[in-house]
Amino acid sequence: MISLNELCRLISLPDEAADLVCKTAERLDWAAAAPAIKLFYSRDTWMDGVCALRELFSQEQENKNGFHMLTCMLEASRKTFEDYIDLGIGEKIFADTFKMFSRFVGEHKESFGEYGFDRDFWTCRIIAMEDFRIGEMEYEMETVDGHPRINLHIPSDASLTPECCRSSVRAAKSFFEEFFPQYHSEAFVCSSWLLSPRLEHVLRAGSNIMKFQNAFRLIEDQPDDIEYMTWVFKKPGSSLDELPGHTSLQRNIRQYLKNGGKIGSSIGILEDEDFGTACV
Repeated sequence: MISLNELCRLISLPDEAADLVCKTAERLDWAAAAPAIKLFYSRDTWMDGVCALRELFSQEQENKNGFHMLTCMLEASRKTFEDYIDLGIGEKIFADTFKMFSRFVGEHKESFGEYGFDRDFWTCRIIAMEDFRIGEMEYEMETVDGHPRINLHIPSDASLTPECCRSSVRAAKSFFEEFFPQYHSEAFVCSSWLLSPRLEHVLRAGSNIMKFQNAFRLIEDQPDDIEYMTWVFKKPGSSLDELPGHTSLQRNIRQYLKNGGKIGSSIGILEDEDFGTACV
């Protein structure tokens, strides 16, 4: 089985964060944590596992910035790596998918000035092999009202050029046809601030984000959602005057908000799998 050190290298965990994970692993009471870790492998129980570990670690003075939870989740990921290999999915998709951990601890540093992990509510889906990164985007299998569905997620480091999006969707279709055929014909559903119709007030019509948005048929609008604050500004909870303006998107949204606008989010179904480009 892949070692914890090898796993950290494979997913490009920053050296400082990897060192903290390895030091944490030496101190953890694995016997106490093991029952909760086993719950990560099923959608029905993964949040039970998270809650159990949160309770276990609540009195741990050394549980700085969530590294106890991160270490347990990476330990659980060692088994998932073997499951990938057994299914024949391969190392590249595993590495691309599990770099989610590295991205999250890096974003924590960008927001708070030091490495940390605070998204344990999200990462169980990759440990349980419900969510895969294929190219630029992530695809999560879910059953809703007894029917299979694929949720399309956009990682913060994704390129949204039409060519990259089209390539990702094509590869995902082939992936599900080969490994999870019960999901092969399902539509891709996306819930994101990137689909907000109010973005037309802050972005030019030909931007990659607007081209991405136009590939979806919107089915639900959520104007009061504020998740975009984390992804756009990396400073959740900041006042409008404190929001950074390093990019034109940040500046435009900040001004729009100061003028009383909302961004929110929307849910859409992918209808243009070519994202406005001609098929090759």
